[in-house]
Amino acid sequence: FCVTAYWKCMLIRFSIMKACFSALLLFCTLLSACSDEADRPLQNYEQGLVEALSRGDKTISQIVLDNGDTLAVTNRIMVAQPASTIRAYALYVRANKTVELTRLSPVLTCSVQQMPDTVLRTDALLLRSMWLSHRYLNFFVSLPTGPAKRSHYLGIVDKGFSENEAHTQTLNLQLFHYQNGDGKAYYRDTYFSCRLDSYLPRLSRGDSIRLFYRDENGRQTSITQAY
Repeated sequence: FCVTAYWKCMLIRFSIMKACFSALLLFCTLLSACSDEADRPLQNYEQGLVEALSRGDKTISQIVLDNGDTLAVTNRIMVAQPASTIRAYALYVRANKTVELTRLSPVLTCSVQQMPDTVLRTDALLLRSMWLSHRYLNFFVSLPTGPAKRSHYLGIVDKGFSENEAHTQTLNLQLFHYQNGDGKAYYRDTYFSCRLDSYLPRLSRGDSIRLFYRDENGRQTSITQAY
């Protein structure tokens, strides 16, 4: 059993080039909306996680918001893969059923995996938020980082269902994090999303999702999300 190959096949490699918008980029973009003309209205920017669909020529044709709204893209934005769907963090201006994309940053995406405890890594990180939207469980995390800025590995591992009172159940998940020998001089932030397609038919109103992880102080803890 090759542990390295397993990680590469089953988990996500963290890339700082594909991380979320930094506050500086967002600030600069918003400043660019200002006009020297006093009578020109400011554009109403929106931002959030979306699915972006590309054409055969690698241009984005539309985005799907997490509430299910599908919006046609009016400007030309290129992505790496043709005829594909990517998870991304978007900054955009909406006009009825169309949007003009200002920025589109790919977001790390995974599906829930099966993994033996012998290869499970739970290095510490700072989990800032977790929320459920559409078919994704979403995370905003801060990764301890050193001068080398080594690649981190992230993933979500299935830990089974547990029965609760009142005929409800909890889907138990473990956050996989391998720091890869990186330092702890500062934190770098990233979003990532986990697809729950195969689990959604088994969840009902009143059920919950519980995520186990190791916090920034090295303690094993958990957070629960109502379904």
